[in-house]
Formats: sequence, structure tokens, C-alpha cells
Amino acid sequence: MNSGKTIGESLQLRNNNFNLIRLIAASTVVFSHGFLLGNGNTKSEPLMVFTHGQSTLGHLAVLVFFVISGFLITMSFDKTKDFSYFLKSRVLRIFPGLIMVVLLTAFVLGPLVTKLAPEDYFSRTETYTYLTTMLLYQWNNNLPGVFNGAPVNGSLWTLQYEFPFYLLVGFLGVFKLLRKKVAILLFLGSFAISFFQDPYQNTQLTWIPDLLRFYSAGMIFYLYRDKIPLNHWMALFSFVVVLASARFGYFNSLFSIFGSYLVMYLSFVSVLSINKKLGKNDLSYGIYIYSFPIQEAIAAYFRGNSFAPYLNFLIAFPITIIFAYLSWNYIEKKSLQYKKVNMNKKQKGILPFRME
Repeated sequence: MNSGKTIGESLQLRNNNFNLIRLIAASTVVFSHGFLLGNGNTKSEPLMVFTHGQSTLGHLAVLVFFVISGFLITMSFDKTKDFSYFLKSRVLRIFPGLIMVVLLTAFVLGPLVTKLAPEDYFSRTETYTYLTTMLLYQWNNNLPGVFNGAPVNGSLWTLQYEFPFYLLVGFLGVFKLLRKKVAILLFLGSFAISFFQDPYQNTQLTWIPDLLRFYSAGMIFYLYRDKIPLNHWMALFSFVVVLASARFGYFNSLFSIFGSYLVMYLSFVSVLSINKKLGKNDLSYGIYIYSFPIQEAIAAYFRGNSFAPYLNFLIAFPITIIFAYLSWNYIEKKSLQYKKVNMNKKQKGILPFRME
């Protein structure tokens, strides 16, 4: 990538690191959760220590996901301008994998690790109300006798925000509002609310603006793709700002601007050889949705051990990779084949990205 080339120009080359960055982000979530599940808290998590409690690596990775998602989802609708195809694509990308992990957790993992007798476990209504998790609108994250009442899958909560954000782009597109000014208003509004709200609240009213500012930042980068340069010096300046904020404050707020730019910059730097080797295998979603229950099942064996977070990651990650590989090749990829193949000519510019 030549310094100064715009995002739009780089986009035309069809070479990018989105797959690789999402894979790294998903893996980072697993590593970060190792501290939460291994120690029972995130006080010793590396980024939490470095930022003086402002953020964890897992939270940062989620923000990266939302920036990329905002960019790719906006591009997806812009290229198709077909709401039915857009909605079908979103549903096929999210729900098949989600449904499978929920079913496996409730009817395979649950019976294996519950403290209840099998007949008692399967007779409890909680076993079946957990299935509503796959609908996203109602969050039931516990199974009877499993993990001492702790959340069974602490990763899935972000999907109840991400999927509505997908729909937001679709509705804006349908009503001809998928425009630069609207995206800027979304960003400024969510940024202001997030900046002034109590950061210690943990409610939907807290998370919606917090995540929307990153998602809308991705939207802005796509809509202004022909204006925003991918410049080495801008990237360096952004990195310095992010680094300084990590130490001195306002990390999350400044990351929504400067960190988002870094995500875009890194997405289009010269494609690394490892990214090429990834080919068409997009394991990031599978890693993200399968890792937490696997880590929970392992955590009980190492609690109290000073190396528990690292042991949790080292054991859980290879197992998660196996499930992610199976999920991608036998659930996710096959589901995506049901998308309409022959779209009109407006679609010809679409890049072969996953998770969009």
C-alpha cells in the first residue's frame, strides 16, 4: 500500500487483512477471558493493568469487530441496494452458527458438566428457556447446575447489539438515509452519550451508544472511502494518541476515532503471507462463539493457580479452533451457499469478505 492512497483506492485492489484482523481479535477475546474465568476477575489482565482499568484486551477486540462490521455492512448494502438479499445474508451469517452453539451447549455440554442428575437437568425449564438465547431478543445465559450459575456463554451478548446494527444500516438504506451526514450524526450522538454517561453502569443503555460509536465510525470510513487517505504518518500519530490515552485517560473515547483509523490502516497495509494462507477459512466467528463455554468447562480445574489464565488459554484455544473449523466448514459456509448467487450488476464490486 502506498502512503496517501485512499481507502476506496485500496478497496479496489481486493487485497485486505480483514480476515486476519478478525482472527486476531477473536483470539484476543479468548486470551482475555482466560483472566476473567481463571482468576474470577480481570484486574491482572495485561491491558487492564496498562490502561489503569480503562479496558481489557477482550473489550478492545470487540470494539475492533464493530469498526470492521460497520465498514463491511455498509459496503454490503451499498453494493446490493436490495434489502431482502441484505437481510437474508445477515441472517445466514449470524444465526446458523449461533443456533448450533446454543444447541450443543444446552444438550451436550450442559448434561456433561451439570451437577444435577440427567433426568433432573432435562426436566428443568431453564434448560429450554436457554434456547431463547438464539433469538437474541431475550438473554438467558444460565443452565441448571452448570458452572455454579455463572454465564454459560459470556461472548454472545454482543450479538444482541450487532444484529440490530445490521438492520439499522438496512433501514437507513431503504429510506435513502445511508449517507455521510447521517453516519456522522450517529457517531457524534453515540460518542457524546458514551462520553458523559457513567462508565460503571452495565446496562443496555450503556452498551448501545458505546458500541454504536465504533460501528458508526466504520460506516463513516466506508462512506468517506474516497476522501480518507491511508497515510503512514496519520497512522503513527493515531498510534501515539491511543498509546498516550491508554496511560493517561480517555482511552475508549479516543480509540473510537484514532483506534478506528488504525484498524482501517492495518486492514489495507501490504497483505501478510499468513493472511493469504487463511484463504477462504474464516474461523473468527466460530472462535468467538465457542470459546467461552469451553473455557468455563476448563476453568474449574485451575482456579487458585497463579498461571490459571494462561493455562486456560493454552488448553481452550486449540479445542476452540477445532470447533471453529468444523463450524465454518459444515455450518457457516454451507449456510452462506443459500444466498442468492446471481445478483444484478450493481453487485460486481463486492469483495469476498466474511462476517459482513
